[in-house]
Amino acid sequence: MIEYLLAFVFLVNVGNTFSTDPTKNIINGSPTTTGKHPHQISLQRIVNGQSYHICGGSIVGSKWVVTAAHCVQGFRFVWQGCRILKAIKCKR
Repeated sequence: MIEYLLAFVFLVNVGNTFSTDPTKNIINGSPTTTGKHPHQISLQRIVNGQSYHICGGSIVGSKWVVTAAHCVQGFRFVWQGCRILKAIKCKR
C-alpha cells in the first residue's frame, strides 16, 4: 500500500514540475525585454516542435555557460543562438 502512495505522490510532483503556466514559476518576478540581460540564458527542450524553458544559466566566457548539473544530464549536444541571437546557422 505504501508503494502506491509513494508512486502517486511522485507522479503528482512530476506533473507539477512541468507547469505550462509561467505565473507559477517565478514569485515576485517582473517582465523584461530581449537583450536587457545579455549574460543570462534559457536552456530549452523541444518537444513536438514546441520549446520549453527547463533551466537558466549565466554566460561566463565566449564558449562557456554555468548552470546546474541536473539541467544538462542526458544531453549530448546543444545549439547556440538559434533564436535570440538570430545566428545564420545554429552552432552545435
